[in-house]
Amino acid sequence: MMAKGSQLRLTVYSDSAYANSAKSQSTTGCVFFIEDILIGWMSKRQPIVAQSSTEAEYIALLEVAKQTIWI
Repeated sequence: MMAKGSQLRLTVYSDSAYANSAKSQSTTGCVFFIEDILIGWMSKRQPIVAQSSTEAEYIALLEVAKQTIWI
């Protein structure tokens, strides 16, 4: 049980795998931890085709930010 007023630490790690093809979608992956306990993970195709590995990382960051807000 936690003491009143104490805070939990949420840590999120994310990455993307660039598809490197004009017809393929890149993949986003992330994991969510509260303290050192894994509470969730996600791996899915990105909704749009990224033009570069940098763009794929930004798309992943946006999706992970939305999931983090939900948590």
